[in-house]
Amino acid sequence: MADLVLRQAESEGSWNMYAARTEVFAEGTSPRGAVSLTRGPGIGGSPEEIANGAECWTVFLRGSPRIVLPRLCTPWYYSRWSLARGVDGELDGVPFRLSGHSALRPSRRAVVVEGVGIDVRIIQRAFSPVLIEQDEQIGLRRSTGWELLEASDLAVMATCLFEWTGAMHFIQTPMIRQL
Repeated sequence: MADLVLRQAESEGSWNMYAARTEVFAEGTSPRGAVSLTRGPGIGGSPEEIANGAECWTVFLRGSPRIVLPRLCTPWYYSRWSLARGVDGELDGVPFRLSGHSALRPSRRAVVVEGVGIDVRIIQRAFSPVLIEQDEQIGLRRSTGWELLEASDLAVMATCLFEWTGAMHFIQTPMIRQL
């Protein structure tokens, strides 16, 4: 059993602000190696994306860029807006979609990474989020952090994005959800 340990390289105040220049915003250690996140100005897009601060997020694993999300909005409130609509990105050149789904029924709440040959979901089971890849549970979030069992590179990076974007909002019960 291996743990995923993440930390923000920036202060909380600058973490939630628009990234005016490309720099490392977060780092971590995982069972698959060192992981880091760079954020920088995004590519144009719709007026809503521009107003909400669309950024280009790049996730590095073992020093090489693996995931690129060119239009993900600033973390927390605005990233929820973009995840609810779905964000297109690339994993090693293969297109995929990152999205969050919220509902009253727990079975319909999830954060999903899907594409050709890509199927990773984070859902709520009992009292904690679980990581599912290809219909097999491979990770569990405890109060001390994530425990990942034989997680693939994609599963590790999807879990990092889940934490960094504040996507926990999608799998929490809507009645007790915080802003």
